[in-house]
Amino acid sequence: MRLWRSKGLLVLFCFVLLTGCWDQRQFKDLKLVLITAFDKTDDELLRATVAIPTVARGTEGSSKELSEVASATGRTPRETRSNINQEISKTFDASKLEVILVGKELVEQDLYPILDVFYRDPKSNLNSKLAMIDGEAGDVLSLQVDNEPRINSYVNGLLKGMIKSTYAPKENIQLICAELLEPGQDFGLPVMTVNYEENLLDYKGLGLFNENKYSGVDLDVEQTLMLLLMNNKKGVDATMTKKVTDRHEDKLKNYLSVNVIDADSKTKIDATSPEDIKVKITTDLTAKVIEFPEDNLDNVEKVKRLSKEYSEILTEDGQEILKIIQEANCDYFGIGRQIKAYHPEIWKQMKWKDVYPNIELSVEFNVKMNQHGIIN
Repeated sequence: MRLWRSKGLLVLFCFVLLTGCWDQRQFKDLKLVLITAFDKTDDELLRATVAIPTVARGTEGSSKELSEVASATGRTPRETRSNINQEISKTFDASKLEVILVGKELVEQDLYPILDVFYRDPKSNLNSKLAMIDGEAGDVLSLQVDNEPRINSYVNGLLKGMIKSTYAPKENIQLICAELLEPGQDFGLPVMTVNYEENLLDYKGLGLFNENKYSGVDLDVEQTLMLLLMNNKKGVDATMTKKVTDRHEDKLKNYLSVNVIDADSKTKIDATSPEDIKVKITTDLTAKVIEFPEDNLDNVEKVKRLSKEYSEILTEDGQEILKIIQEANCDYFGIGRQIKAYHPEIWKQMKWKDVYPNIELSVEFNVKMNQHGIIN
């Protein structure tokens, strides 16, 4: 009996200690920021712009979703956040942030200081997508897109579509953190521009980074797709169109479009010294023909010939992409990281960023077309 009484007192004591939550945050006291943009000002300060979803009450109980846009300048991202807090009612809260936009001019200096405030806050959403704007990033938040009452939904949806189509890498601020801090691995960010006439965003491709800084070099949309295939980062879909002949007067018949069903890329590194590093990327693609007006794909030899020609075209284009990323000094494939892991004695002898632009880097595509749709 005494034992049960002691247990009962212990349980009651625990209830007293556990009742309530000292760290609660009431939604009614917060202003949720779902998208933010950072730009460099003419006087070398930082301008932060945020969009906050609000609901406008109408007559007869109707309501309309709107986005409240606020902007402030400061010396650091934390200071701009504090300044925005002084402009809005309630409290600035970025725990549900979906998208972070940065202006190109800003990240030519360094990207990490912009993200540091998010990494240090335990309430930050590390799944937030990151993209670069060619122009003023803050202008994006003022776009009035038809049938898109929330600008964050529009931008987030656009980036999701590009990722699904293998036109953009599946990056977020958590994944980029390792690439920012660890030597031997670089990355790229999606690039968009504001189409002021159409009140829309135009997707342009991938901006290449050299360590923490934007290199000033971009890949277009098709080049980005090929880069991601070479790096085993295929999305749900991956379609490409290449010119395979000049025989037809009707130019539409000179092109072949495929959808990549499967992509498998392997990287082979031969390193004997800092002056002798050879890297070969072999990318095997299984593809389905989705457009070819010339037809006659029931001929096995013709399919083999087209597969071989397509492989040669992609190999040539892929080699040009490798040349571009080396000129940008962007180690997108993490070759330095692999050398550091498997050839540490060579890694210690060199400064990788001085060596990387001059290594022998090559690619070979092997395309196998095994489907041609419901017609031959």
